[in-house]
Amino acid sequence: MDALNTRLDEVMHMMTEERAQRLAAEETLRQTQAHLDVQQHPTPTQPNPAPAPNPIKLAKPQPFEGTRGASAKVFVAQIALHPITYSEHFPTNASKVAFATLFMQDYTATWYWTDFLKHLEASFFDHNHQQRAKVALQNIPQTGTVSNYMQDFNQHARNTGWPDAPLMSLYKNGLKENVQLAVVMSNIQFDSLR
Repeated sequence: MDALNTRLDEVMHMMTEERAQRLAAEETLRQTQAHLDVQQHPTPTQPNPAPAPNPIKLAKPQPFEGTRGASAKVFVAQIALHPITYSEHFPTNASKVAFATLFMQDYTATWYWTDFLKHLEASFFDHNHQQRAKVALQNIPQTGTVSNYMQDFNQHARNTGWPDAPLMSLYKNGLKENVQLAVVMSNIQFDSLR
């Protein structure tokens, strides 16, 4: 079990790093596009003097493992200093979040992922899939082979939450007439579609 937890932690850490890299790449792409837009449509203004290099060098934040209290406050303070000190590296909230997640370990590296998935599901998943599956089952006829019909039928059936009895009835009614007749004449008793 420890090996599994260790592997899960490794995978979550890799996912966190990949996510941070993706966010950084997206931000770089956005900045490059903005730079190209400025080059294609220059505005006649006085050139700004180059900003002086920042003489402050901050240490990397200590990894956060989910300890409550002072450790959490120290972590937040360390993380918050970087966007203030190196504002050119953190132009968006996404870049700040990506930076913070790089220093999260153990279960703290997983909770932001759970929240992300919840928001993704709420925004983009089909919340009416069960009703759509029920309507599809009531209207799906066999048009090709029994095997193809069964595959199409089962694809919708697993999303309805219905017990086997009504599913069996709908399945039989959707078969071609000659197949229905063959089932009746052969006395085949269906008690499950599985």
